[in-house]
Amino acid sequence: MNYRREIDGLRALAIVPVIFFHAGFNLFSGGFAGVDVFFVISGYLITTVLLDEMTAGTFSFSNFYERRARRILPALFFVLLICLPFAWQWMLAAQLSDFAASLFSTVTFLSNFYFLSQVNYFSANAEMQPLLHTWSLAVEEQYYLLFPPVLLAAFNFWKIKAVWLVAIFTVLSFFVAEYALYVGAERSFFFTGSRMWEIGAGSLAAFLIKKRGVIPNNGLAFLGFIAIWVAFLGYDKSTPFPGRYALLPVIGTTLLILYGGPGTWVARLLSMRLLVGIGLISYSAYLWHQPLFAFARLRLIHEPSWQLMLTLSLCSLIMATFSWHFIEQPFRGKSPWLPKRMHVYLASAIGLLFFATIGILGYSMNGLSERLPKNVSKLEKMTSLHATPCVNRDSNICIIGTSSENYNTIMFGDSHAAVYASGFQQHLDSSNSSIGMINGGCAPIINYMKYNASKKDTACSVLMSDQLHRVSNNDQIDRIILAAEWGYYVHGWRYESRFSTYRYGSSLNTNPNQNSAEFKRAFLATIALLLESGKQVFVIEPLPEYSLRPPEALAKIEWHGGQNESLVLPIEDYQNRNKVFSEILDMPKLREVNLINVSQHFCDDKVCWPYSNRDDTFIPLYSDGNHLNSFGLETVAKSILLQVGLLP
Repeated sequence: MNYRREIDGLRALAIVPVIFFHAGFNLFSGGFAGVDVFFVISGYLITTVLLDEMTAGTFSFSNFYERRARRILPALFFVLLICLPFAWQWMLAAQLSDFAASLFSTVTFLSNFYFLSQVNYFSANAEMQPLLHTWSLAVEEQYYLLFPPVLLAAFNFWKIKAVWLVAIFTVLSFFVAEYALYVGAERSFFFTGSRMWEIGAGSLAAFLIKKRGVIPNNGLAFLGFIAIWVAFLGYDKSTPFPGRYALLPVIGTTLLILYGGPGTWVARLLSMRLLVGIGLISYSAYLWHQPLFAFARLRLIHEPSWQLMLTLSLCSLIMATFSWHFIEQPFRGKSPWLPKRMHVYLASAIGLLFFATIGILGYSMNGLSERLPKNVSKLEKMTSLHATPCVNRDSNICIIGTSSENYNTIMFGDSHAAVYASGFQQHLDSSNSSIGMINGGCAPIINYMKYNASKKDTACSVLMSDQLHRVSNNDQIDRIILAAEWGYYVHGWRYESRFSTYRYGSSLNTNPNQNSAEFKRAFLATIALLLESGKQVFVIEPLPEYSLRPPEALAKIEWHGGQNESLVLPIEDYQNRNKVFSEILDMPKLREVNLINVSQHFCDDKVCWPYSNRDDTFIPLYSDGNHLNSFGLETVAKSILLQVGLLP
């Protein structure tokens, strides 16, 4: 295989936006697409090697996987080893337990499936995962576990040409990615079946170049270059990904590989010494950047400053240079430490077993909580919520209180409503009252649904709409309570989590900036339906929301020092977050709606507090950034019932 200097420059083009995206720089809002560029490059390079060896009759599985081990494992093991003491010293028990699970999944090359089940790639929680980025290594290794045997079989035994087999596989994988977006966009991001078409595109490029060589073409190469940059600069967390939107970086990279040969403008640009140098260390830079960012976020109470993140970005390149010179390069060839193939396999097995064992122990021992000071451990555990206590169920209605039959009030809502309901039971028992609840993971308003909604989202929206219409026609029900994280449904985001686009009814809205207008239409229609049917309508005002988890933040302060006052939310931020919702409630059409005040229990005229001071002990009132825990519910649950009139 002939060395192509511009391919290393293309690697640099991929890694820098990835690093800056994870650092939080808005300029590279679509920097996550750099991974797609890497997938295509990887497919092209590995398939080229396989085709050369299979054509020459020199291919062997043992040789192929030895090269993969030498290429991937030494630098990976080194980074994992450096992560261990920081995880021990800076992670709370739950965090270390999650880290241990991700460590095991990383060395078994299943981390994409682990993160698929645990986090949204674009959430704030994901940014705290030091090994989040290893999902892409897992996808690649899964591909290269299956691809060589299939390719060899196509070469030697099957009638179908290998290139057509790869083409069919690539197209099928693309349609899997498209379908997976509708099933669950967050999970689709990590799913192997949604990503293999990108590696397959690189493989197809290798087949074409094997047949006719690289054909330099300034126009097509430049078009590919522009396509990649449109994705880097134009995409953001609201972009449904992967699927059709991944076509830009994938096709752009493929065009550069096919037509960006020596002599083209793009090749000359990508062959610059600086870009080639960054490209050479890109694998190590990829390994280093996420742990550096994640541990900084874990150690600090608030999001690190842009100056610190820029410094850490540069540090990732410096550490990558070290890794490339002293870890990657010595082990790529016949190193004096691992001169034979058997030595490579043995060392790989030992390393994998070592980290897998640590992962199993850390997870099974619940994050080794005994290493934490008692006060720290106590604070971390103050996230408890009581399960919603249903006395009985009437269709989809959960009955809370003393009677499963005599109730005239129903609360509709998302997880916020469920939290409130969990605090109602003791108060309803004392007054011999009951309340019904219809809970789901969506807004309690009619015909309001996410664009590209998953089956779960669709089912919840349909449930809410159907039940609101049904209850509006039920003469037994006098009062309706609506409770939700209203700010999220108005804006479609919370503290840098992935943007969601909402639409009302048959609207074709695809722009998150239009969410507030869509919400207004849906909310007004819902209130009109209920008021016209003679119901008394109560709306629980939004809770203050925080970009941190108060129990964890207080535990960090107790452990490492800091000021509790740094956790407060300025009242202006709370008001700005909910300004649109407040304006809607102030409309003359909604003068009959009763607003239930909850912020009075958490805010004064200057700030909102996520904790309380009880006997000189700070107690978190939230389980996460926007859900109350049992301590936060102690006062507010009774207050809600009093304002609705369910308590004397």
